[in-house]
Amino acid sequence: MNYRVDASYTYKKEFRTGRLLLFRAGLYNIVGNPPEEEILNFYSVHWHRNCLPYGSISFKF
Repeated sequence: MNYRVDASYTYKKEFRTGRLLLFRAGLYNIVGNPPEEEILNFYSVHWHRNCLPYGSISFKF
């Protein structure tokens, strides 16, 4: 059986001009057993038990 638990934080700021700033950070697979192919195909960094950090910053003008 494959499963995983992720945790993330999202910050969203919308400006009066209609511009948008979005910041997201988190941990992928804190607890779980995802398919090994999923880990190998998408990530080049491997931590203990395949717990991986991720983050993104997005702007909309």
